[in-house]
Amino acid sequence: MNKWLNLLIAALLIASFVFTFGVVNSMVSLKYETNSPEECISTVTGANLCEAIEFNKTAAQVSFFIALVALIYRIYFAREKEAD
Repeated sequence: MNKWLNLLIAALLIASFVFTFGVVNSMVSLKYETNSPEECISTVTGANLCEAIEFNKTAAQVSFFIALVALIYRIYFAREKEAD
């Protein structure tokens, strides 16, 4: 179980970094692909960049939080097994 939990933690941490990169990427697109700072629709792709930024922010936070909870769970049960 520890092996799968370690893989899950690593995958979630990598996912949180990927989603964070998505936030930065969407913010750069928002700056250069819109006509004014108040607009959210890209003139190049037609995508709503504000929605992309919010999704990536939420996904990064959730994946990091789940990874943190899994890490605490792993540490707690590793101590329990050592005590037995």
